[in-house]
Amino acid sequence: MSWRKLKIYIVRNVLLITSFLLLCAAFFFYSEAEVIRSKYDLSSSEQFATGSVVTITGVIDGDEVGVVNETGGKGVVRLLGVKSFLSSNRDLSLGRFGMQSYDYLKTLEGKQMRLTLNKGVSVDTKGRLLGYLDTLAPKEDESLDIGMHMISQGWSVVYVEFPAERETVYLHAQQKADENKKGLWSNPGLANQVRGFNLLWRESRKEREQED
Repeated sequence: MSWRKLKIYIVRNVLLITSFLLLCAAFFFYSEAEVIRSKYDLSSSEQFATGSVVTITGVIDGDEVGVVNETGGKGVVRLLGVKSFLSSNRDLSLGRFGMQSYDYLKTLEGKQMRLTLNKGVSVDTKGRLLGYLDTLAPKEDESLDIGMHMISQGWSVVYVEFPAERETVYLHAQQKADENKKGLWSNPGLANQVRGFNLLWRESRKEREQED
């Protein structure tokens, strides 16, 4: 067994326990998330297109929001390239920062955003829209990508298991957050957990690309 494969094997076993604990803690949010999702007709995703102006009407978790467009079409946007870790308020680990992303998104309820859909697959198997949400501004360079904002604050991380058009920009923002010890990056143990997840995500992505 090569050193690289051995390293991945070790990381997988360590992170398996961490993932299980996060999954158990995330159960606290599952019921509420399902209630919110049930309010949206995911089959109406074809009513959305890049450039659509949408209003955030509900927050499902730290990287998923409910939206409605100007014609009344309802949908769920899974923020592309972003991963938030949610757990209970009592959790002082990764879930603590996932809650900060969740709370931030809650402050955006009722606000209009511009939707940019993924150029490849724009709807996932659950019927969620895959894309980015930017605040409206008189000039395009003045708008704020809310996903990148959460990453730059160290509340969320870049989800690299699947390719994303803004991945390079997101990774740069994450690197700056790491260098400045923002959010979860201020805790060496949590930072190492995320680096471990990143290793597994990249390996999974590589295997998928080789199969294709």
